[in-house]
Amino acid sequence: MPPRKSTGDTTTSPTSKPSRNSLSNSLAVEDLSLPRSMIQRLAKGVLPANTQVQKDALLALCKSATVFVSYLANSANDRAVLANKKTVRPEDVLEALAELEFEGFVGRCERELSSEFVYFLCDVSGRNEWELECMADFLVRV
Repeated sequence: MPPRKSTGDTTTSPTSKPSRNSLSNSLAVEDLSLPRSMIQRLAKGVLPANTQVQKDALLALCKSATVFVSYLANSANDRAVLANKKTVRPEDVLEALAELEFEGFVGRCERELSSEFVYFLCDVSGRNEWELECMADFLVRV
């Protein structure tokens, strides 16, 4: 009969999961991977109708998207740290895109950000009076 967990051997076996601290030191692309279903949905959205995406192609898309997002997030974080900020802002991401020579994405990202922001401002359901007053003040200044 194996020993009880509370009184048993405290050494880790090869089948036990590593602790949370050891995971932060050894992250791989697979650990940070974006959801395959989302990548597949995005890929099918830009491809012509009735186009199939092979399993290996989807895996390549997932890995490359994960690497790109990680690289961009790291670069944007570096820009925020250089500005003595603790929060990565959209401006940091746009500047990082330009710095990483992805200027072609900047215009589209700015348009997407502004449309999402306008949608956020227009969606007034569930907001309290103070939030509505702040949004009105912002719209007057713009």
